[in-house]
Amino acid sequence: MNQRQRMILIVSAALIAMMLIYPPFQIMGRGMGYSWIFSPPHDAAIINAGQLLVQWVAVALIGGIMFLLLKDSKTSVSSVGTEKVSEPVIPEGAFTTTLLVLRLVRGFAGFIGGWQLVGLLPVFSWVANYDPDADFGKMAAIVLMKLLVALICFGIFFGLRSVINKLHFKRHGVQHPALIKKWGL
Repeated sequence: MNQRQRMILIVSAALIAMMLIYPPFQIMGRGMGYSWIFSPPHDAAIINAGQLLVQWVAVALIGGIMFLLLKDSKTSVSSVGTEKVSEPVIPEGAFTTTLLVLRLVRGFAGFIGGWQLVGLLPVFSWVANYDPDADFGKMAAIVLMKLLVALICFGIFFGLRSVINKLHFKRHGVQHPALIKKWGL
């Protein structure tokens, strides 16, 4: 396991732990939003275990894909005359599918990160219309979680750009054509 893989495991484990500390709640199947685990939004609210499990699976899946992609690349070396030729281990069809999945995950991460930033817009109205009776702790927790999720999603967005470019460069000797521009998907 290399340093990047270790970092992916730490980040994935931290995300799963944070999701447990700040889980989604529900009352009789109706979502009540997120709250700290020891202070539910309502006395009758229970943790929405299904939604929490889906979130955990998504983090584990994305973390697992990134863990596998950041593995040290191994190539088989065959001797042709006196030159050594490296042949990539990933077949062409699987390579194309891998790039497609990475681009989809990258686009999804960028969308979720942007959506979290859009979700911060109501905070500005809350600050402008300050109400001393409002629950400041809950609003601060929502802002913190949205910023944290946005930061992680944008980290995945830009990190996968680098991974896709490296994979494409190893295979074809040039950067991925759609990612030559800085913000390209």
